[in-house]
Amino acid sequence: MKYLLFLLFAGLISTQSLAQDPDLFQTWYLYEITHENGDGTNIANWDPPIAPWLVISETLEYNGFGICNTFEGTYLDFTDHCFNEITTSFTTEKCGFFEDQLEDEYFNFFGGESGCLHISTDGDGFQTLTMGNIIFSGMVFRNTPILSNPEFNKITVTLHPNPTSDVIFITSEQAVVKTIAVFDLSGKRIPLELSANQSVDVSVLHAGMYFMEITSENDRTIQKIIKN
Repeated sequence: MKYLLFLLFAGLISTQSLAQDPDLFQTWYLYEITHENGDGTNIANWDPPIAPWLVISETLEYNGFGICNTFEGTYLDFTDHCFNEITTSFTTEKCGFFEDQLEDEYFNFFGGESGCLHISTDGDGFQTLTMGNIIFSGMVFRNTPILSNPEFNKITVTLHPNPTSDVIFITSEQAVVKTIAVFDLSGKRIPLELSANQSVDVSVLHAGMYFMEITSENDRTIQKIIKN
């Protein structure tokens, strides 16, 4: 079913090249590897946690990280959202028995096969990148890291002001915010705390985009924040 959905995505893509789509050129975090028979690997369920990622540049060069190895390469003959070939080099450290198997499966998608990409914007404001280049297989990335339990419900919050240079306030009509966690684009947690008046002092951050994970007693959401 997932493979059929991917074929549907590919069929719906317009004739405009992704090389002209600025949404492609960012950091993507691997969420799932899928197969036609319905089997696959949900990255959020891996224990201990892992965080494979991929960065695509405007030159159609890319680099990324698996479990303990890095890779880099270039999309070739890129047109109409598809590529005819990719070239990739990898490092070859041993990560562990099961880790090596998963990393090999991930890296196989960058082993020279042709394929297509599709970007969609999701209801939470983040984007999903679907990539398929091995028959009956696919990969699903998002432009937000996997930060915690994906089974939590989503709490509706308002962040203001956003962008900000110093303090950002959090309000919610659904529940009282209990905790926050702030992460940079690499997924590294930054030690910031929620104050008693439901605000977070972000003045120590460098200018740029971050992710804030916000939780109440049973709910969770992830929001983008911009530090001026």
